[in-house]
Amino acid sequence: MKRINVMIGQSGGPTPVINHSVLGFLESSLNSDLIDKIYGVHYGIEGLLSNNITVLNHNHTAIKQSTQQPGAVLRTSRHPLKEEELAEIFTFLQKLKVKIFCYIGGNGSSRTILKFNEYAETHSIDIKFVHIPKTIDNDLLGTDFSPGYPSAAKFTSTLIPLIAKDILSLKQNKRVELIEIMGGNQSWLSISANLYKEHTGIPDLAFFPTHQISVEEILQKIDSAYKNVNRSIIVTVPDHMQITNLTDNSFISQDEVRSNKGGISAIIAKLISENLGYESKITVPNMLFRITPGVHLPLDCNCAYSLGEAAIQHGLQGYSGGMVNINRVSSDPYLYTIGWHELHQIAGVERSLDKEFWNADKLVPTVAFKEYIYPIIGHEDLELAWLGNNYV
Repeated sequence: MKRINVMIGQSGGPTPVINHSVLGFLESSLNSDLIDKIYGVHYGIEGLLSNNITVLNHNHTAIKQSTQQPGAVLRTSRHPLKEEELAEIFTFLQKLKVKIFCYIGGNGSSRTILKFNEYAETHSIDIKFVHIPKTIDNDLLGTDFSPGYPSAAKFTSTLIPLIAKDILSLKQNKRVELIEIMGGNQSWLSISANLYKEHTGIPDLAFFPTHQISVEEILQKIDSAYKNVNRSIIVTVPDHMQITNLTDNSFISQDEVRSNKGGISAIIAKLISENLGYESKITVPNMLFRITPGVHLPLDCNCAYSLGEAAIQHGLQGYSGGMVNINRVSSDPYLYTIGWHELHQIAGVERSLDKEFWNADKLVPTVAFKEYIYPIIGHEDLELAWLGNNYV
């Protein structure tokens, strides 16, 4: 029987568990009698365009070790695919006799896989294309969660109370503490920062990227929260916060914030100083949400691995133009199956936070959100002692 060649690439920002999907893909490929060469492409689309590849068949040890490190073992890029690049990419894939191409990534990668598949079908090229989901933003449709999100959400949910412990134990002038949260255009990480607010009262105020807000409303909310407590207040702000009426004299513009994917807390600090006269301080964990050791949750790792494993199996079975996905079977205990979802209607469409997950009146996550997230990050019932206000 003639054996085939396969390839995998990684795209976009890494997650804490992205390399587990590569390992799942590789081990499943190595165990298959149908597969000959296993290629890895460096830097995603850019690697396809520059012929920057490696053979993974004899790199099992290195790939396995990479699951314990941050970053993407094959390295990634955010290069947007251009229509005029398709012919060159396909010429390269055909030269290597690649029959299955799997791509780990978020919404941009799902669009790429869909375009690849459409091009292959249009030109009668026999290559199968499979999307493997990953993003700490959790904004992919068609899957119970995106690998990387549980670990990042766990980090975020515990980070805020820990920062509060430090801040509130210091003798200092009352001020506004701004903590900038990653998470793209949706609110999945922002809401996880509020997971223990009912136990801690922290954060005092939380903004979401999905809610457009004016400068005046921001200042009013901060002023009200500041006057309501006799201590520093802790405010979480998303890195993609949408402020509707920033003036030209802001030293960072809204467009710059969006293009740089961060910096919004610096704008808000300046607004606070100029309009309210309050002292403020900024904490920007930035990529710590996806690289901090010790928060690679076993469930997250296992699911990422299972998706990489399933991707090559689906390709071998003739599936193409879709995404391998996680289907929740049970929440207690968390059980799942790996399935398949076509990309035609979901590629590039961001999954918004369910409306029933946030109590806008009390400014806390609802029971429904806790029922969604606790099974995938673990419950903190046995650890709530450190979440309380324990001072003597």
